[in-house]
Amino acid sequence: MNKYLSNNLLLFLILFVSRSLTFSQEISINNIEELFDKYIKLEKFSGTVLIAKNSKILFFKSFGFSNRETNTLNKPDTKFNICSMGKIFTATAIMKLVQEGRLELNVPIKNYLPDFPENNSKIITVHHLLSHTSGLGNYMNRNNYYDIIPQLKTISDHYQLVKNEILQFEPGVKFSYSNSGYIVLGKIIENVSGQSYYDYIREKIFKPLKMEDSEFYLIDQKVPDKAVGYTKTKSGEYKSSLYPIPNPASDGGVYSTALDIFKFDQALHNNLVLSEKYKDKMFSPNLNDYGYGFSIKPAREHISGKISIGHTGGWMNLSAVYRHFIEDNIIIIVLSNYAGVAFEVARNIEAVIYGKSYSISQ
Repeated sequence: MNKYLSNNLLLFLILFVSRSLTFSQEISINNIEELFDKYIKLEKFSGTVLIAKNSKILFFKSFGFSNRETNTLNKPDTKFNICSMGKIFTATAIMKLVQEGRLELNVPIKNYLPDFPENNSKIITVHHLLSHTSGLGNYMNRNNYYDIIPQLKTISDHYQLVKNEILQFEPGVKFSYSNSGYIVLGKIIENVSGQSYYDYIREKIFKPLKMEDSEFYLIDQKVPDKAVGYTKTKSGEYKSSLYPIPNPASDGGVYSTALDIFKFDQALHNNLVLSEKYKDKMFSPNLNDYGYGFSIKPAREHISGKISIGHTGGWMNLSAVYRHFIEDNIIIIVLSNYAGVAFEVARNIEAVIYGKSYSISQ
């Protein structure tokens, strides 16, 4: 084959492959558009969705109302309460302190919390708290929790509520998702850093990563561009006042946007927040396939058969999902001001991307 034909064949192959990739990508996005057309027609989704691959955003749209009473639409910069997804910031802050040599993972927490009951503080480690294996429970299960929500405004307020909990099991022997454990981590961050938990996260994570739409808002603060959470009643109405939303703490409750979560994801996975060593440690599965503040969801639990790293969050009128499929470098972020729906939507997006069937709950 002469040089001219060889070069032209190479050019043809490059153009063919590029067009094929572009074509298949358009089909995928068209199918995602079709998925959301169905959700909107059924009035089943309200929120923002971001899908990216290889650091490139492929789909970024908002749907529904951020405030149904004022007919305000959700927009890309609408701030959503991401609930327990906020634990990823607490975990990252802890690992930054470990990386700096100011904290150790496998020493008793009594080294950092002199007022924590000694019988527990000498057997619980930071590792246990991060990996949900400390034996601590969920302070939100208290009988009077809804009554005291307005009083819990600081990490110290929450900490006083959890520090005397009776352990459910010996630390390290099993996994049990623990909001109380992440409150204790917040107090450790404050004691070690000398800053409030909120200021530390702002200074060490939000500010350097230019996460300008992420903030800790108290429940009585008036905030522009904030999504109001809604619960659908049996009569089909969407109500915003059925359940009080807790104040933010180290176990969750920060307001953020899909784009800010994407910025965090990219910085974290490119070792701009933590070194490779500590990032990998945070992504290493422990009991129940949970890492240090991140869920390492195994292939068997995904319709795609792929492993993901991320976190979810939810309340009675809010839901949020953040998944990063490591093998294919695909990121799915779904933030919603409807209860529960983000979990189904994220699963259905995954199904569309990987050519699997999906279903929308009626």
